[in-house]
Amino acid sequence: MSIDVPCKTIISTYTIGADGRTICDEGWPTDYPETDTQYQWIRVQNHQPSDDREILSPLGLPPIVAQGLLAPETQPRLSKLAGGLLLVLRGVNKQARAEPDDMVSVRLWIEPRRVISVQLRWVLSVDEISEACAHGDAPATVSRFVFDLIEGMTTKIEAVVMMLVEQLDDFEEEELLGVGETGRAALSDLRRQLIVIRRYVAPQRVALEKISQTDTALLKDTERLMIREISDQTVRLVDDLDAARERAAVINDTWVASRAEEMNRNMLILSIVAAVFLPLGFLTGLLGVNVGGIPGVDSPYAFWIVCAASAGVATCLYAFFRWLKWM
Repeated sequence: MSIDVPCKTIISTYTIGADGRTICDEGWPTDYPETDTQYQWIRVQNHQPSDDREILSPLGLPPIVAQGLLAPETQPRLSKLAGGLLLVLRGVNKQARAEPDDMVSVRLWIEPRRVISVQLRWVLSVDEISEACAHGDAPATVSRFVFDLIEGMTTKIEAVVMMLVEQLDDFEEEELLGVGETGRAALSDLRRQLIVIRRYVAPQRVALEKISQTDTALLKDTERLMIREISDQTVRLVDDLDAARERAAVINDTWVASRAEEMNRNMLILSIVAAVFLPLGFLTGLLGVNVGGIPGVDSPYAFWIVCAASAGVATCLYAFFRWLKWM
């Protein structure tokens, strides 16, 4: 059976044996593995996002499965359907210049002797399994394939989370000294990254916990227990993300309070200056009125008397403000 596949959709079929040796073919599989000790991994790289289920029609998948594999936007989840498991995972984008919170998805349809993976963008963990297949060291079973992919993606997420936490430590070590607008902008960007990553890691934790508890022959007990460990690891990642978000919020609040305190101090200084010069301005303005009868007009000492009076008023106001502890 053939179908016209978009030019940006790449299909690879791996036939994997119990010893890890792999036969790789480009295009759709022509038949099932010859023996029960083999399974197929069908890798679909749909770099031209489309929810057209006809793309996967050669695989004979139920419509709900095809729709789940090709959905343009997905959240991590596990669905147990007739004949297999639909697992959606998220991982970090390891391409150059990619943002830490730019998380890519991998969609899996898991059957007893077949795994179908669909990715819309490049995913390093999937490439690592492909390279293992090329070197004759592929996962020997479907169960092991699922575990290796989950472990690889979780390890990379953990590395990114630790990197963000270290950046947060650097902000705290600065002790709020010399942090300008650039520092506040960097902290704001860090908080955004933490929020986005948690938005995907939290449901992924639920999906991993669910798959570790799912009663199915598709996963062996050994891999199920190891996935449970990864689920616990993901729980810790969620806790670290929550703690990091709270720490970032505290640092931001401290910066805002420091900025407000600085502005209040500046306003106080301006108010004191205005309070000192207001009576002096009134006095000099009153003496400068262009009318007759102004005292001291004919006295050669009047100017110095006014200066001395102004200095005395300023000194009294300064002493008064010091007594009020405003200065």
